[in-house]
Amino acid sequence: MRCVILYGGVSAEHDITLRSCHFILQKIEAKWEPILIGISKTGTWYQQDPQAKQHELNSGNQLTISTQNPTSPEEVFSSPRNQNIVVWPMLHGPYGEDGRIQGLLESYGVAYVGCNVLGSSLAMHKPLSKIIAKASGVSIVGFQHFNKQDWAKNKKSMLDGIKKLKTPLYVKPVAMGSSIGITRIENLDEIDKAVESAFLYDSECIIEEEIIAREVEIAVFGGNDKLTVSEPGEIVTESTFYDFKEKYSKTSNARTDIPANLKSETISNLKNTAVKVFRALHLFGLARMDFFVTKDGLVYFNEANSMPGFTSISLYPRLMEHAGMQASDLINNLLELAVSRHKEQKLHAVQ
Repeated sequence: MRCVILYGGVSAEHDITLRSCHFILQKIEAKWEPILIGISKTGTWYQQDPQAKQHELNSGNQLTISTQNPTSPEEVFSSPRNQNIVVWPMLHGPYGEDGRIQGLLESYGVAYVGCNVLGSSLAMHKPLSKIIAKASGVSIVGFQHFNKQDWAKNKKSMLDGIKKLKTPLYVKPVAMGSSIGITRIENLDEIDKAVESAFLYDSECIIEEEIIAREVEIAVFGGNDKLTVSEPGEIVTESTFYDFKEKYSKTSNARTDIPANLKSETISNLKNTAVKVFRALHLFGLARMDFFVTKDGLVYFNEANSMPGFTSISLYPRLMEHAGMQASDLINNLLELAVSRHKEQKLHAVQ
């Protein structure tokens, strides 16, 4: 079976997907015969020369997208030579992690790694995921949510809602990851600039209360029956805000403790809560579940990432490795799980 890896994409997380794809190519088993499809920042699909990409890997260079051989979803997924394929949509952020690419793959009837349309879209939409988590009995921080039209036409009403929150606040695009477009503000005098910054990346904005707590993450792997849940990992940083630069810079002072130094009852609560939210959001295959833990051991759900970073420093593969699943095994298991789900769906369609 051949594995079609989609990477790049039109979101602001384009460059992170290059790193994630690079890592997967280094670890994937040869039996999957990778086919690389690079998607430019303008959305054009390009078939990649496997020998050229292998040369990039062997040379230690960052993976790139060659624009010499344009293609299309129709050509990729309807070609007779690509009938026996499984797709890995290694695309972070909008148009990759929000259900849209998953809908395209569903329409072509191909197997693919990760959550389906519903799970991807719910996880990507921060307000909806929080509302669902809260309805499932999970604690969340206070927030307000609005779109560009609300802000333009009903700004006073929006500000009245924001004033109910306790400062400092985090102003974020609704559907964006890697801390892109996020601003921390101390008072409402800074709100206009922060909201406009968030609107550069999305048409919706979420404003959340800051919570004095530790940032803890759980990796979840599995399907509808059995899940593997990692021990918690903690991001430790001297910065007030763990931003994009702090996450990916080589000079970052941040570190990750795996496992996090937490009480056993807190760890148990975190793992159980991760499973509860994973199920409530209809996630499948993989997800990184992010939480806050207060000094009193209270657990607050932050967000779920349905296609988390897969770089050499990314927390998801590191947490799964600590759980006993090496990167090559994790990649193989995710692909096998995707194929198994696809076969099951075909059986249901026939019945």
